[in-house]
Amino acid sequence: MKVFDQLGLARLTPAAPASDGEERIRELFRSRSELKKAYSELQDEVHQLKDRLKQQEGATLRVQDMLERLETRIADPDRAWTAIVFFRLRKLWNSGHTMLSQFAAELEKQQVDREQRDYLVDFNRRAFAERQAAEQALQSAELTAQTAHDELQSAQRQMSRLDKPWHHFRKRDLAAQLEVSRMTSHQAQADCEQARARLDALLAAGETAFSGLSVEARRAVNVAVIAFAEVLCMRLAKTALLAQAKAAASRREAGDEYGARAECELLLIEIARGLAVLEQRANLPQDVKLRTEMLVPIVRYASEDDTLPLPESLDVSEGDGLQQRSQGAAPARFPNVLLDDTWDILKVLMH
Repeated sequence: MKVFDQLGLARLTPAAPASDGEERIRELFRSRSELKKAYSELQDEVHQLKDRLKQQEGATLRVQDMLERLETRIADPDRAWTAIVFFRLRKLWNSGHTMLSQFAAELEKQQVDREQRDYLVDFNRRAFAERQAAEQALQSAELTAQTAHDELQSAQRQMSRLDKPWHHFRKRDLAAQLEVSRMTSHQAQADCEQARARLDALLAAGETAFSGLSVEARRAVNVAVIAFAEVLCMRLAKTALLAQAKAAASRREAGDEYGARAECELLLIEIARGLAVLEQRANLPQDVKLRTEMLVPIVRYASEDDTLPLPESLDVSEGDGLQQRSQGAAPARFPNVLLDDTWDILKVLMH
């Protein structure tokens, strides 16, 4: 039998290495599959990078072509003036956008500071009230638990004294009372632990992060920014500078539509005056406040959650009181700043 056992063991032992070999083969297949997947992902990334490189090369070539055309234009005395006018008009547009952006950032900061301060005050008040209520609940639970515990001990002491045969019926009645007291004590203790955990959680909790401006605050910022943009428009409303600046801002290269040198020189003077009028800080806060008060009752929104007014609700009537401060003599069409995206206002407004 021992020989058979040894022979049997000798026959069975080679099976273990075969199992290890199969596991190694499966591991190789898994590694091969993961390598193929990683290689495929790298190939996709390489193709994406090549596409981005081609796009960048195309953009670089376009910029080089544009610079060459600009150099050619500037080298020509008759056409150089149009390039100067073009970039001065873009300067006018960018100045308006910069003023608008700065005003919007200041307003947003003011609103955030105000709402965050109010939020913290309200949070601290609610947290104090919750902690106070939790402390009172814990004290009440501890008192109830202590009372239940005392009653249970009293019942247990009474039970221990009922050791005579004639105490049988009284002992039976007391046993039922003792079970009720035991259940009441356990429940009171559980309620006490729950109240203590609630208080510990409130004490451990820190300040909840401010979730951001409310819809009303964002609407207030947007209406004031729109009013600011309209005030800037009113300062140029009696000239063609606003339309010309918008056209220049929408293109990358200058055209020949500004006329000859003499016409360009006159236009440059007008642009300089427009910039001076646009950047005047005198009466600006009062004008914006007045315009905001005019807009608040008339702006409408598509839904309760929208923060941008409907463009059609921003119609401006003729004879606006602020237009008396605008430059020039010939009145021009007053733009709907939201519909026309004047001063690139859509990049500034809060959504």
